Amino acid sequence: MAGGKGTFVVFEGAADVDALNARTAGFSEVIRSDYPNIRLLPPVSHNDEDMPGIRGAIRILSGAEKVDGIFCNSAGGTVALYRAIQYLDLKREQIPIILGYDLNAEIVKMLEEGYCSMAIYQNPYQQAYNVLNYMFDYITEDVIPPKAQNYIPCDLVFKYNAHMFFTGIEA
Repeated sequence: MAGGKGTFVVFEGAADVDALNARTAGFSEVIRSDYPNIRLLPPVSHNDEDMPGIRGAIRILSGAEKVDGIFCNSAGGTVALYRAIQYLDLKREQIPIILGYDLNAEIVKMLEEGYCSMAIYQNPYQQAYNVLNYMFDYITEDVIPPKAQNYIPCDLVFKYNAHMFFTGIEA
């Protein structure tokens, strides 16, 4: 999408959430090691709060430095970008590539309208189901989960497959 070059920024959620920090570290590490022609700006933090998120997104989108891509490590950041785009009344061609995280009705709308290039979906239903299933087996049958950690594959969601994950949801 960016042709392996340009200027990117990470739009960070809550600093005290290890998973979000790991996402930022992983993204930054891959960019630095595999894409030498992409320059990473210092991350912009919004702490997964609405107004700081929208203000941070406005700073990124209307800043003096042109940004070619934004990686959001949380749903809150992705939605804040969408709201900032609406506030600034930007057209699709005026915004950078946005790599979102998680899915909700607003993010699906962003994908469908072309404002978000893709989103990483973690399948929260399956995550919760597995945890409850393991707990139930442990409590009722004293069965210890087979692994200390159980990873669930993530999906990349684009405009063309968003309907497979969310149907009939209004933003």
